[in-house]
Amino acid sequence: MKVFILGYGWLGKYLYELFEKQGHQIAVTSRSAEKVATLNDQGINAILCNADNYFIPEKIPFLPDVVIHCIPPAKDPDAYKDWCLYFLGIQSYLENSACQPHWIHMSSSGIYPDTPGYWDESFEVNPENPRQLYLSLHEKIITQQAKDKFTILRLSGLIGGERNPIRFYHQKAEKFHADEPVNMIHGEDVAAFTMYVMENNLKGIWNVCAPFHPTRAAFYQAACQQKNLEPGMMHRNGEPKRRLINTDKIKEETDFRFIYEDPRLIYI
Repeated sequence: MKVFILGYGWLGKYLYELFEKQGHQIAVTSRSAEKVATLNDQGINAILCNADNYFIPEKIPFLPDVVIHCIPPAKDPDAYKDWCLYFLGIQSYLENSACQPHWIHMSSSGIYPDTPGYWDESFEVNPENPRQLYLSLHEKIITQQAKDKFTILRLSGLIGGERNPIRFYHQKAEKFHADEPVNMIHGEDVAAFTMYVMENNLKGIWNVCAPFHPTRAAFYQAACQQKNLEPGMMHRNGEPKRRLINTDKIKEETDFRFIYEDPRLIYI
């Protein structure tokens, strides 16, 4: 397949490495001219795209079968307006070229309420804060413009490689409830499920989260043990917030298997 990855960051790298290994033809974008030059030197087909250098369609080396959108959601009205122009420019160019790719949009499980519950894809999003608002706006424009050729992946907390939450926990362990469950997903699993989506032409909205939810304390202790650190003390005051991201849809409607079903496996 011909795959166009919008945003070659931490997640884009996982995607690129898996797809390249599988023999797909890939192009990526970055907002940094220095990074684009470095990627091109490494043999990665990279295109510069930022606020000062808007996307030029002619730079796409091919008409893609799949476009994967990995750019984090804009967080203010002006940035969102710029993102819309950028997205619509690409979408219009492809449409005028008689190209109707499968759009895969990387969203976030942060779109769900930050309250106890077992949140699944059927939940009707009603934004309660700016982050949820912009997540929902990005999803809405993707679904409207890509028509019936889209997949939205609502990703939980990303882990793997340099993204290790142990530093965050270790600095303020006492602020976290020890028995609160975690919702996390490894970058390798995101890439593997994205590949599964492409190969099986899955559409619609999918929660992507490790199906097992260890407590914060259990996850933190496993991470500390691997790093030979003494874990700080998390509190157990009051009831823990049991907010869980439901992945039953993947379990019931696909034969996909996670590499890291339990997030603690990355520390073994």
